Amino acid sequence: MAVKHMILNEIPTTKILIIDVENEYNHLCKKLNGKVIECDGIDSGGVLNPLQVRINRDDEIGKNALSLHFQFLETFFQILYPSLTEIEFSKLDLIFEKLYAKFNITKETDISKLKNTDFPILEDLYFFIDNENKKHQDAVYEKLLALIRPICIGQASSIWNGYTNIEVDTRITTFNTSTMQKFQIQYKRAQYYNILSYAWDILSKDVNERTMLVADECHILIDPNIPQTLEYVRYISKMARKHNSSICVISQSIEDYLNEKIRLYGQSLLANSTNKLFF
Repeated sequence: MAVKHMILNEIPTTKILIIDVENEYNHLCKKLNGKVIECDGIDSGGVLNPLQVRINRDDEIGKNALSLHFQFLETFFQILYPSLTEIEFSKLDLIFEKLYAKFNITKETDISKLKNTDFPILEDLYFFIDNENKKHQDAVYEKLLALIRPICIGQASSIWNGYTNIEVDTRITTFNTSTMQKFQIQYKRAQYYNILSYAWDILSKDVNERTMLVADECHILIDPNIPQTLEYVRYISKMARKHNSSICVISQSIEDYLNEKIRLYGQSLLANSTNKLFF
């Protein structure tokens, strides 16, 4: 209820995005003439193509959009497939480079001028690796094909395989993933990370527009073996104020953020918070 009161206070002057894991904000969003986007893999839901490069740049290190997106993709696939080794990730990184080049997307490309349909989708990635494997008969390619088949052309392909087909065009937008309970935790975590990246692209786009992200049930994102996810939340919390934005992180237990492997980012996130509410 506290966060809902915050939303009501902010809505007159602020564009609000909500990651809703447990269907807690749909009613409020609709009452405020907002939009609810189902991001849970149902056929009628929205698709956020993880292979679509987000436009934002890193103000601190000056990397371009494609380089930053390769970092996002490495974490995205590490969430889904933690068994991949450094060598296998290196080959996957090379595959991405070749795949995007095939679609005429390089580090020099102006991403802002591309349409959603100009980017590859996951089935393009699958068939690209399949073709490479037919040429080289590589054991790494065989492993990658077996791992990614479900999300590219298999039973979970409805979650991510497709062009981004959503638009944030209301004062308040909810990204609902509540029916993803049928999927394994890696899928739920990867979708949370995917939505978070998409939301940050919106939050960082226009410094003249006040924006706010509500990251509910954020503990879902946290995996002590993949500190990059919490590091990304901390990064957004640090950079948001430079873009006239804010992030509200909600979790069931503060202990989730203080595991020895991720304490550096968890403590920093807590210290960086302007306001803290404990119940």
